[in-house]
Amino acid sequence: MRITDQVASANMSYRLRECARRGVFALCLGAFFCPPALAAPDEIQVYLDDIREPGETGLELHLNYVPKGRRTPDYPGEIPPYHVFRAMPEISLGLAPNWDVGLYLPFQTSADGSLYSNTARLRLKYLAPTQDTKPFFWGVNLEAGYVPLRVSEDRYVAELRGFTGYRNGPWLLAVNPIFGFALSGPDKSSTPDLNLNFKVAREINDDWALGFEHYAGFGRINKMSNSSQQDHVFYLVADFERKGFGVNFGIGRGLTNASDDWVVKAIISIPLKW
Repeated sequence: MRITDQVASANMSYRLRECARRGVFALCLGAFFCPPALAAPDEIQVYLDDIREPGETGLELHLNYVPKGRRTPDYPGEIPPYHVFRAMPEISLGLAPNWDVGLYLPFQTSADGSLYSNTARLRLKYLAPTQDTKPFFWGVNLEAGYVPLRVSEDRYVAELRGFTGYRNGPWLLAVNPIFGFALSGPDKSSTPDLNLNFKVAREINDDWALGFEHYAGFGRINKMSNSSQQDHVFYLVADFERKGFGVNFGIGRGLTNASDDWVVKAIISIPLKW
């Protein structure tokens, strides 16, 4: 490669990184000065130390089903979670080193079998270079979009998620503090809701790992719900990965009155080559 081509390539990579950084900064400002809302329950996932390489594309299919849960709506127009099946394709693209972007296209079926689209959301993720932080990792993810009334009373929502963890030998530990913001609707406020996702797993061979995940919703951070009204779901999970193809499967049990009694979930990850 000629020197001029190398310089042009370096300049383009720098511009991409700068655009991504500025995008995160602008979205974070918007999120912190906008109101909170609960995130739509399409994605049941603990974020780890994975990210798309520049130019790499991938598909994740998020699936979950509530065999036993709340049957009455919390507000007029909501579809309660009992016997709801959710499926959400997520298409992701590596933008620059340590940066990727994703598009969510969620839909769901209700207990009577009706099919609904839950519109779309966008996300932008940054993962700190792991060669500088091993065995620890950390990053941040920002998500925003529109959700329909059947999912939330708040039409426009944003989510700021930090993720950090420890991976060493066969062991993995990860935690995701999540701040949910409503950009419109009756929950509009300058104070976010707090959710905390946690994962512990151990590899049993080159392809499989077993562990547990815990998903906790505490409510608004300046006025957290009492323990019985918080949302806590504990999952036993199995993870499979080989040559870029991966599956995360879990069976969850609600631990409080505010939680769904049972939830089954899966995430199927497929690398895409064009």
